[in-house]
Amino acid sequence: MSVSILRFGKARRLRDRKKMAHKPSGHGQGKWHSRTSLWAYKRLSRRRRLIANASRRMNRAAAVIAFAILLLSASASASPVVNGDFSAGNVGFDTDYTYHTPNQGPLNLWDPGVYTIDSSAAGDHLLWETGGDHTGDGSFMLVNGFTNASNRLVWGQTLAIEPGAYLFQMFTKNLCCADTGLDQNGPSLDFYFDGARIGAIESDGAGVWMPTSYTVNVSNPLTRFEIRDGATEYHGNDFGIDDISLTGNAVPEPMTLLMLGSGLALMVRRRRRIDALK
Repeated sequence: MSVSILRFGKARRLRDRKKMAHKPSGHGQGKWHSRTSLWAYKRLSRRRRLIANASRRMNRAAAVIAFAILLLSASASASPVVNGDFSAGNVGFDTDYTYHTPNQGPLNLWDPGVYTIDSSAAGDHLLWETGGDHTGDGSFMLVNGFTNASNRLVWGQTLAIEPGAYLFQMFTKNLCCADTGLDQNGPSLDFYFDGARIGAIESDGAGVWMPTSYTVNVSNPLTRFEIRDGATEYHGNDFGIDDISLTGNAVPEPMTLLMLGSGLALMVRRRRRIDALK
């Protein structure tokens, strides 16, 4: 009889343990169930943290790539020409002409082969028209053309720019002559790119700003841009130059393209991993 009682007690204890293990919640919940819930909570929290961290890394990578693209766009749209609007004065370019200080009187630019940087010709030449620069609120280059030799260098710059297609643009006007009845022989300006003549530069009557633009394909690390005057007439051949610019789409270096491509591939890979965790 004692043996039967012991067996019955043992079976009852085993049954009670099973009930305690499967009890959902509340007072008297067993240790096994509590540990299982804690383990599941920690695992879920860790999964959420992994997803959140991966999303933050994705956002940072996207911001870096977007910033790189913005820099490439800015470098392509900004003109690399130095002092193209002549706002800094007589700096940043080469020329065969002799510089005269502006506003030195009505005969300041009377002789051929001289130039100045000024807001108008009012204080530099007795007969020239006195309109302002191309935009109306700055300075420009005023030139009295040579008479003893043609194809003289008026303006030139050597630029270190990335390969690609660029738009060269400038504005010119005829300065001679205001209400004098003299022959108004305009300049004969030409645009040169890396030593080769590309085409003529437009000019019109006295005081009229005329735009000229040419598209060039840059392939050399150092590229030369020049404006030359082929006229040699004494009367006339006086002109203004303003707002020289170079804009376009530079081709990024291979290493830059490789870095951007690698960044995009990494973003796609991480996105797939995040999707797999969800």
